[in-house]
Amino acid sequence: MASVYRIRKEQRPSGVRYIVDYRDNTGKRTMRRFKKARDAETFKKQVEASTYTGLIIPRPVAITFSQWAQEWLAQKEALCKAGKKPRLSTLNSWRSDLKSLLAMFGDYKLHMITAEAIVRYVQHLQVTPIPVGVRSGGQVLREKSIRNKVGVLSQILRAAKARRLIPTNPAHDLDWKELLGEEDAYHRRYRDIPLTSEQVVHLLEVARARYTPAGRLEPTGPYYPFFELAAWTGLRLGELIGLRWGDLDLTSTPAVLTVQRNSYKGQDGPTKSRAGMRDVLLIDRVVHVLRHYREECFGTAIPLDWQERPLFQTATEAKLDPDNVRKRHFLPLLKRANLPLVRIHDLRDCFATLLAGVVHYRVLHIVLGHESLDTTLQYYVKLERLRDLLHTTRPTVLAVRQECERLYQMAHKRYADITGA
Repeated sequence: MASVYRIRKEQRPSGVRYIVDYRDNTGKRTMRRFKKARDAETFKKQVEASTYTGLIIPRPVAITFSQWAQEWLAQKEALCKAGKKPRLSTLNSWRSDLKSLLAMFGDYKLHMITAEAIVRYVQHLQVTPIPVGVRSGGQVLREKSIRNKVGVLSQILRAAKARRLIPTNPAHDLDWKELLGEEDAYHRRYRDIPLTSEQVVHLLEVARARYTPAGRLEPTGPYYPFFELAAWTGLRLGELIGLRWGDLDLTSTPAVLTVQRNSYKGQDGPTKSRAGMRDVLLIDRVVHVLRHYREECFGTAIPLDWQERPLFQTATEAKLDPDNVRKRHFLPLLKRANLPLVRIHDLRDCFATLLAGVVHYRVLHIVLGHESLDTTLQYYVKLERLRDLLHTTRPTVLAVRQECERLYQMAHKRYADITGA
């Protein structure tokens, strides 16, 4: 059983040293020297804790949090380049969170990062406003952002624990309820869908009028087809931008869209998970819009490589930029339609709720690209909106609902092998 005899101070030619005299788990008496008294005190506590936890006493390491975080990030970047998780978007989010972590813990030795230090970090984030000049400047961080930063810290420390650099992960057992309160305040499972199906139809009508030039009957450009597809397929923003013409089969009955990739900052990559690779059936109004859009893009002279070209691209043949789509097109449309300022991702929630009332529950999460049905039901399907759908009288909404029901009943065999139904 490990035990500490004492900490004594020793004067050496190189300076003062603090010696921890202890007996390890095997009964062997040994000593370790530290330059700082607080390092010796921290190691003493670890030795004493091993008496009760049975954990191996960590070997002394001089590596700092900054050094280990850079090594950890390099490993994740290598995995991302190899086409494995994490995705590029996740990696960029981690890089952003690391800036704050390095500012706080960069010079700390790994064993010096304790639960108390992490609590002080959280309290610092709660009262420190974001610097003016950046997005949300002058405001304090939301609770979700604080959780994300501590989550990255926990991953880094967990990797250090796996390498036997530290005995425990001090971020693992934090009492979040005590620190930040209940998660109800921010978690999306507790938020209602801001748009009803009738409001989605109204938004698309406004978009059609916005992108139809004077003197023409049909809209032009990629944005109206983009929003139609987003509303009636439930694809993620990156999946929509990553689509190619070869992913569409408008000649089959029913028409099918195959999701094979995700795009982030102009680069194509794998979908969010294996379940993200899926077939989504297209209703007639979407097929009509896409056929007209194809005629507008190619006319009668269809190029040989048309199937490899992006489905949605600008006049300069560049892929759509997600920030540009949000800020310069989607948000102005919401304001013009006098609707709540929601996210594009909320269209995915609306489609999930629409499907929940008409398709088999084993098919629902496959169409949405989720690995688990629980994810779809907990975070996307809202009972309040389902009740609204049952009482709606708008012909367009009723027609879309009936067509979705007909399509997925026809295609039940398409999903039978996946669902086991």
